[in-house]
Amino acid sequence: WVSNKPRILVVPDFLSHAECDAIVEHANKSMVRSETAARSGKGGKSNARTSTQTWIMPGHPSVITAVRRFFKIVGFPEGSSEQMQVLKYQKGEEYRPHNDYFDPKAYGKQTTNRAVTVFYYLSDVEEGGGTWFPRANNKTHTWDMTTPKCWGGFQTRPKKGSIAIFYDMSPSGQLDSASLHAGCPPIKGTKWAGTLWLRAPTV
Repeated sequence: WVSNKPRILVVPDFLSHAECDAIVEHANKSMVRSETAARSGKGGKSNARTSTQTWIMPGHPSVITAVRRFFKIVGFPEGSSEQMQVLKYQKGEEYRPHNDYFDPKAYGKQTTNRAVTVFYYLSDVEEGGGTWFPRANNKTHTWDMTTPKCWGGFQTRPKKGSIAIFYDMSPSGQLDSASLHAGCPPIKGTKWAGTLWLRAPTV
């Protein structure tokens, strides 16, 4: 455990390099520009998110062992996740601070919501490319993203084969705004990663 608020767990060597390479090889066939979810009627391509991505079904041969192994850790039943989103960040590409859950104030009423996020690091990055939690350790951060990028708070570093697990909801089912995070731009190298979201009923 590397943070209590938000709750963040890092597991090194969760995937073999061969498993990472298989996911990247399959994903690389269908990458497209990343988009943001529609919020207050606005979504699609945005300067806030400049990576590329694709989606892979949890049962696909390239990801099934990675997904099943994760379910054993967290104790969620298989079938409670979304598809895996595979991401590629090249030099300077980023995803600015955001929460993974869908705030009903912006997205409307939700019967289920993203409760747990697992971030699979599928490559090493020579410099930069961390996952930044600006509100970790009771730090404050403006929603309008006016503070310096990837400064303060806490970062998990990209290491091929490792995963970072963080909780978007509290144990009581309340949305945790401290889970605000960002994909920092690589300074040297390219970052490949996979994101899997587990859903739970809302309170």
